Amino acid sequence: MSLITSQGKHGLSPIAKWSLIISPILYMVGGVLLTGGEFGLWGNKLVGAITAQGETAKIGAVLSVIAGALYVTALMGLARITPQENMALARMQVATMGTAILTAIFIVWSGIAMAIAAGGTGADAGSLLVGIDAAAAILFFLVLIPLSGGFQRGGIVNKNLAWVVLGIGVLGFIASVVMGANDETGKMIISVLQGIYALVGFIIGIMLVKAEG
Repeated sequence: MSLITSQGKHGLSPIAKWSLIISPILYMVGGVLLTGGEFGLWGNKLVGAITAQGETAKIGAVLSVIAGALYVTALMGLARITPQENMALARMQVATMGTAILTAIFIVWSGIAMAIAAGGTGADAGSLLVGIDAAAAILFFLVLIPLSGGFQRGGIVNKNLAWVVLGIGVLGFIASVVMGANDETGKMIISVLQGIYALVGFIIGIMLVKAEG
């Protein structure tokens, strides 16, 4: 795998490279702390798990927000080294903008989760989280489609991994639109695909670090 940059641009900055590695780790750890390791929860079950975790859930929410911020930082770094040919840069810019919006949405979600952990919410908290989950899932997977295009056309990462990202994006988008995050099956599928993408992102980060030595 080679890291290809446009003429006159330097390689990926250390901050962006390590952000791409650290963000999926924090995302997974934050998710475990939020729910106590229970997977694919939604609605009242999710609220119950967060409430049971208490202060630990608050830490998980904070780590998840940090993960989102680091991920945006990584994509901004990748966009800076992406060549303009074949609309690669434009695709990366769209993906970066979409991810920034997604992170803002997730900050709201995390704030609600922290309020639940503190025991300061009403009975509608579960419904609110489900609604935000559903909207965020659609945007999350939709953003992966132009991101994969930026990877492929810009020569930033191995094309096989770029195809994997595209597959996750398409499957996840279909699942989030058709099934949504409003039942156990839909939430489970979405969570699995998000977990797979976190692993792929980690692998891409490792490969970029090795490529630039």
